Amino acid sequence: MAKIGTMELVVILLVALFAIGPERLPQAARTLGRALRDFRKSMNEAAGELREAEAAVDGLKAEIDDVSQAASRPASPKRTDDIQQEEEKHG
Repeated sequence: MAKIGTMELVVILLVALFAIGPERLPQAARTLGRALRDFRKSMNEAAGELREAEAAVDGLKAEIDDVSQAASRPASPKRTDDIQQEEEKHG
């Protein structure tokens, strides 16, 4: 977030005081505080969901790599014979 210095904060408060008025300023500050809290909470939840999705994608990539490596290895003669025997049994 942007860094706000002391002078910037004073100017913001003075503008808010003139624009909103001293009676409604505390309520406006509470409303703004709640809105910021809700926004941060929503952003943290979204970031958590993205981290979970990223972990799931990484897991899928690892599985794909494992399958790809297994598929690229030559089949052993014993394994090939087993597959042929199974095919002959079923059809």
